[in-house]
Amino acid sequence: MIEMHFFKKAKEIAILSPNRRDELPIPPILNLFYYISDWMQTAPVICDDMQKESRSVYAIFRDFAFVVEDFWQMYGTAIAALSARWHIDVFGTALSAQETVWMTVEQRKNRSLVMQRTVSGNPAETLQSMCLRVECDTSDQAEQLRTILQAADWKKGIVAVAWKYEDFLNEHAAACLEQNSCFCYAAVREDFSTEDCLNALCFTQKVELWLSFLKDAFPYVEFEWLYQEILSDTLDNWTEWELALYTAMKRLGYTVQVAEHGFELYDGAGKRCYFNFDSREYAQRAFLKMLFPVNL
Repeated sequence: MIEMHFFKKAKEIAILSPNRRDELPIPPILNLFYYISDWMQTAPVICDDMQKESRSVYAIFRDFAFVVEDFWQMYGTAIAALSARWHIDVFGTALSAQETVWMTVEQRKNRSLVMQRTVSGNPAETLQSMCLRVECDTSDQAEQLRTILQAADWKKGIVAVAWKYEDFLNEHAAACLEQNSCFCYAAVREDFSTEDCLNALCFTQKVELWLSFLKDAFPYVEFEWLYQEILSDTLDNWTEWELALYTAMKRLGYTVQVAEHGFELYDGAGKRCYFNFDSREYAQRAFLKMLFPVNL
């Protein structure tokens, strides 16, 4: 984006320097996205149509107008602190002139300054929409950050991704849940619940979870969470969970013959499968509850 225009210096904004002795350590970058999303009441759109070798991650916050000074008062110190590890640019559109505004944090001795640049050279006080660009050290790091941001549930501040992203999450998230789970969960808050983790799963991940049970009989902890939510009549998006189970069964060639007082289940090879509601495995209980929500 920067290469598309010739920007002129428009304004400098002084912010609290992160180099003060009483300043906190570098905050997790997921926190920045979460709190901006909460402030704007909109989830960021993560742009993934980038070249594989790109080290930049772009996030757009749509349909929101904000005062420049207010934004930097609230998030300037955090962005300045993060700049020690990530280079962050902020873009927006000036309401009055409909021109692109580019802002970045610069360090001058012991001061942190926001340098605002515009095409016209005129300062902008109010902007419409916002785009954050995070410059990573490597294209691989950028791809990891992009995937994690796309997977985030910004309402709850929860991320659920494959375990290969564990190291990245441990370094860049405020809290990481470590259990016998199918997915790796991280949160920007300490007070997240297992219900929040379940709600963070997308449809594809729900299908993957059911596949892990039907194909490999893995007793992941998510099934305990799921069963407890079913038992307490508090499960959100029941239909999606049921459709995910149906999709997993179809993918593996499972067939079920359901009668009023019983059922027969056969795997893809035509072998009959047996499950018991009295089993100690929560996966079996959750599976049977999905098939027979009223009877059991």
